[in-house]
Amino acid sequence: MSHLWDIVPFEGFDTDSWRREFTTSIEMVRNSFWYAHHQKKSRARMVEADPYALTEALGSFDASLLASILLHCRRPFDMLQSVAARTRRTVIVTEQYNPALGNDALCGLLPHRGAEPQVHTWWQFTPQFFISALGLLGFTQVQLNFHVQRQPASQRDVHMFTVVCERPATT
Repeated sequence: MSHLWDIVPFEGFDTDSWRREFTTSIEMVRNSFWYAHHQKKSRARMVEADPYALTEALGSFDASLLASILLHCRRPFDMLQSVAARTRRTVIVTEQYNPALGNDALCGLLPHRGAEPQVHTWWQFTPQFFISALGLLGFTQVQLNFHVQRQPASQRDVHMFTVVCERPATT
């Protein structure tokens, strides 16, 4: 909670006020996790760490899931690399899909001057960005899926993609 979010640094934006309001919202999300964790008798562990520098002390994981998180990060490749270093077999990335970005390995900066300052989202990505990035990190077997997720709060459908990248099996 001390880091909380990579906020887009709009000049003149009241970051402190936004952070106070957002902290209240994110605490409710965290409480809902713990409520569901208790109700379902989950054995999942929560680890709080610097996601840009996950340490060996955390151990390694068979699979890692980054679900609509990298668009909120100042340095998405650094976070992807940090997670991949702790992952033995599979990295799964799900993000919003914008077909206007094309088929190249791209990430586009989303915020800009002249628009209502939104400080919580940095990037839009193509699926090929993650296929290429994870390929560099040794996850070369790829599955790509496109899907639509309902966003009830906004009463809209959101077009998404999911990239599942695996390290090749060792013989």
